[in-house]
Amino acid sequence: MKTGKQGPQSARPRRGDAPLRAILDATGDGMVVVDRDGMICFANRAAAELLERRAEDLIGDVFGFPLVAGATTELDVIRRRGDSRVVEMRVVGIEWEGRTACLASLRDITERKEAEAERAALIREQAARIEAEAALRARDEFLAATAHELKTPLTRLRLSVQRARRRLAKEARRPPDAVEDALQQIELESEHLSRLASHLLDLPWIESGAFVLRRSPTDLCRLVETAVAKARARTGEDRLRVHTPSEPVVVSVDRKVVEQIVASAIGNALRASPPGSPIEVELTVHRPPTAADGVAGTVRLAVRDHGMALPPEDRPRLFGRSFQVHSNAYASGLGLWLYVSRQLAELHNGCIDVEFPDDGGTQVILSLPLA
Repeated sequence: MKTGKQGPQSARPRRGDAPLRAILDATGDGMVVVDRDGMICFANRAAAELLERRAEDLIGDVFGFPLVAGATTELDVIRRRGDSRVVEMRVVGIEWEGRTACLASLRDITERKEAEAERAALIREQAARIEAEAALRARDEFLAATAHELKTPLTRLRLSVQRARRRLAKEARRPPDAVEDALQQIELESEHLSRLASHLLDLPWIESGAFVLRRSPTDLCRLVETAVAKARARTGEDRLRVHTPSEPVVVSVDRKVVEQIVASAIGNALRASPPGSPIEVELTVHRPPTAADGVAGTVRLAVRDHGMALPPEDRPRLFGRSFQVHSNAYASGLGLWLYVSRQLAELHNGCIDVEFPDDGGTQVILSLPLA
């Protein structure tokens, strides 16, 4: 809505209009009287404030918008300083100074319109969130079903490999190197897929905050040594070098969860490194000089391989949910298992880090608080 100065000032107001002027001037909404020629005859203080003009300066201006008695419309009013306001205009026919005129009531509804827009945006956002949550639920259900479907054939595959190894051992026959390598690869990859299926089953519970730890006092020395012994038995390899303290290292953890993390770290180190290269598994205890705030110290498990290290450009994304390695043959499957394992470690008030030593390879470090 624009106004422009046109023609002479209106005539002096009649005394009979004084009560109506007083009422209009006291009204909180902007009130503008416009004659049949579209000229402003009167503007109250509220209209002057809305249009950022003096009331006396508005009189004699062209209103700039056609008025029809009984009509209601919304206008965008551009003010002098360049900002705009949304105005609801209602028009009634009146008699003004003995002539037919229109009274335009101008109500600033900018804040109401902004609130409506925010409310509509919020509704759209809520609908999008509901849709996204439904999609996530569908995805998690699919992953869980897929993981369950994988478990049975993977178990059968691993049992078949174990039966083949036992039969060869019973008959005192050594298989050809190619067969032995194939059996070992099948064993490693099936174990990796089995752990991956377990991670897929755990992931929805972890991300929803519904995963419950079942803590118990656990000797990490025995747990790590058992995990290494199982890996040696499965693969038939003796390249795992384990170093643990001579005394028990007791922590309050969910034994099954920590076994899963340790087995994943060892399994991925075996998959990540070339055949025959050593895998170092070291458990160390770090105690502060004086116990403070109930903290007795930290136990640190490091699993080190000597394969090809992850390229520097991939490392910032290492703990991402969908991180994958495609750059080299020996890079470990650090993706999903590392993401899930970090979440599980943090539930224990611990952490998982990955280091890349200068002389090559990868070192995965699990840190847990001592009991």
